[in-house]
Amino acid sequence: MATKPSGGDRATKAAAIRLEHDRAERKRKLGLMAGVIATIAVIAAVMVYATQKNSGSVDLPKVETSVGDHSLKMGPDSAPVKVVVYEDFLCPFCREFEESTRDFLLAGAQDGKVQVEFRPFRLIQDDYSLNTLNAFAAILASDPQKALAFHDYAFDEQPYESAPNKPTISDLKGWANKIGVDKSATAKFDTVDQAWVDAANKAAADAKITGTPTILVDGKKLEGATIAEMADNLEKLIAAAK
Repeated sequence: MATKPSGGDRATKAAAIRLEHDRAERKRKLGLMAGVIATIAVIAAVMVYATQKNSGSVDLPKVETSVGDHSLKMGPDSAPVKVVVYEDFLCPFCREFEESTRDFLLAGAQDGKVQVEFRPFRLIQDDYSLNTLNAFAAILASDPQKALAFHDYAFDEQPYESAPNKPTISDLKGWANKIGVDKSATAKFDTVDQAWVDAANKAAADAKITGTPTILVDGKKLEGATIAEMADNLEKLIAAAK
């Protein structure tokens, strides 16, 4: 038979209930505080990233660079593997190739295993293609390392080929400023160096380049049914180099 709890038992149970309630309330407040702190941390990180992206500078790639014949070379002349990349700054497949190969090509150039010669030219008859190529040429004549940084940045920011409002010359100057390009070089963005552009186009035509990207490895065309397959084949060739 159940018995009626005494007054002391009721008081003990009430105290236990209050204690449990207090514990639960503290956990709830701590959870809320942790959530607020986490949210603040995320917001702060986003703000820092946005600030750096909008106003910060772009790090220059730490690799040997030099000026070729209307081209940019990355990596030492003594590298056992020579890669030549014909590309157009507006070609979406060129961007895909850049994204797929940039890290291992840079690492291979830093290790002295590969020298990459970038040969951008104007294949697509669009002002953006011409203006970006002209900007690249102006920077290349001033500082090949900054030209490499601009080359990479331009592909990262590449617009859609059919976009109605592509980046302007003013935008290209803004990208160059982030890289630290001298104003004497960016001033040349306003006037197309037609002789340089024509020479780059002629070099591609003389090499019988009809599409981009076209990649030569030690003088032979890199094979692959897709950009991903081409990137895989190139990585394997570099990895096997002695």
